[in-house]
Amino acid sequence: MSPRRCSWPQTDLDIAYHVARLLRDPGIVRNRLKVESAVTNARAFLEVRKEYGSFDAYLWRFGSTICYAFMQAVGMVNDHLVTCFRHRELSR
Repeated sequence: MSPRRCSWPQTDLDIAYHVARLLRDPGIVRNRLKVESAVTNARAFLEVRKEYGSFDAYLWRFGSTICYAFMQAVGMVNDHLVTCFRHRELSR
């Protein structure tokens, strides 16, 4: 599946229209709570970026160990040994 680019609307009416449109889109998980949480998360992300200048500047305030654990949790790094059965699965 190819990544999708969305520009989130600014007004409540626009948001309601886009949520309804997304709930009909067969290319995504069509769950109202998931779609609405994506809107909420996008707004929170923009607020963090506005307050700290960038999202990475916000993240690095918590220290390198916490940031590295975050990167592990979201799959940005694979720390499994090459002999571990999970390493191969996660390297795809």
